[in-house]
Amino acid sequence: MAVGIGVTTATNLDVVTETVDAVHAVDPEIPVVLGGQAAAEPDAANTGVTAWVLDGTQAVEIFTELARSRRPQWSASDSDNDGEAHGERTA
Repeated sequence: MAVGIGVTTATNLDVVTETVDAVHAVDPEIPVVLGGQAAAEPDAANTGVTAWVLDGTQAVEIFTELARSRRPQWSASDSDNDGEAHGERTA
């Protein structure tokens, strides 16, 4: 899982910081990626995001990389009779 945030103007970067904080309050390991015109602003690095991208191609690349590196590995004991995984990741 990862979260993507798009923001157009630098005046909204404070809301990005608040959103990143809210996501990380739920799970500090969830990556947050920032895109949009404001991602090019110097202050974008101070929002707490995991990465920022400047275009759609970069977004696809970073989300693909995140998916590969964060793929959960479930142990067999975490599966119930209907085949759904439950419990903690063993990665």
